[in-house]
Amino acid sequence: MSNISKGLRAQLEEKARINHLVQEKTQVSKDRTTKFLFKLEDNHFIETVLIPERGHFTLCISSQAGCAMGAVSA
Repeated sequence: MSNISKGLRAQLEEKARINHLVQEKTQVSKDRTTKFLFKLEDNHFIETVLIPERGHFTLCISSQAGCAMGAVSA
């Protein structure tokens, strides 16, 4: 990432990490909306939904891992 300062790159290297997701489940509806369920390293789950629109797609990514109500499961 040469478009950010060396100082910020050093901070990101120290504090941030990128983990791999495990795709647990995929559901495709009749309108081609596609739901993906991913498992994180800590065994929590996140959902992502790809919504086809006219001429483009909308991608919704969950901002919260896990669910206190138990709604998201493999």
